[in-house]
Amino acid sequence: MYYDPDMQETPSGDVRTPRVGLAHETGHLEDYMNGNVIPVDREKAKAGNKFEIYKIKLNEQNAMEVENIIRGILNYENRRDYFK
Repeated sequence: MYYDPDMQETPSGDVRTPRVGLAHETGHLEDYMNGNVIPVDREKAKAGNKFEIYKIKLNEQNAMEVENIIRGILNYENRRDYFK
């Protein structure tokens, strides 16, 4: 799991506190521990391959759900799309 306690934004540039970032990464950790990670070819995804992009979205579902729990506790708006 990668976590930067000084990171104040998502990779796409949206503001996100480190606590919310940690929650997001914990969601990924839960998926890894439960064997729920789908292999993704990130180079193909970067090139626009829709199937690989779809797999990224599937891999982000639980992480965003966990992130949104913490966002709710902190009275922040829910994150609805990983790519925004």
